[in-house]
Amino acid sequence: MIEMENVHSYYGTSHILQGIDLTVDEGEVVCLLGRNGAGKTTTIKTIMGLLNPAQGQINYRGKVISGLKPFKIAREGIAYVPEDRAIFVHLSVVENLEIARVGMKRRLKGTWSVERVYQKFPRLDERKSHRGANLSGGEQQMLAVARALMS
Repeated sequence: MIEMENVHSYYGTSHILQGIDLTVDEGEVVCLLGRNGAGKTTTIKTIMGLLNPAQGQINYRGKVISGLKPFKIAREGIAYVPEDRAIFVHLSVVENLEIARVGMKRRLKGTWSVERVYQKFPRLDERKSHRGANLSGGEQQMLAVARALMS
């Protein structure tokens, strides 16, 4: 499903990812563990296209995605939930969910609807008219994950 082959990424002159090889198969759950500065976030940002690899290749479902713009990678079905959540604090829960659909030209197989999100995250259904700023930290994290699923 996702393959990283000999991926090298830099921040300026700092060589962070040094020849990463990673394979994640369909249905497999993987956790990246390591101390601060080990490259966990850099790995995810490189997969998402937020950081371009200087060397190596990233494949998703048999298609090369390394070098693509982040929005094109997102359209392939890969989403990123940043640590700071990055929800739209002035929009309601439902507006945050619906905005995830903006720019999506095609629906992906098994897509998530607002109704399906509410089934998995019933607390968001209860709070659907509340602005993001009025949610607890946990609710904001649920919303960030739900928005990623919607996209």
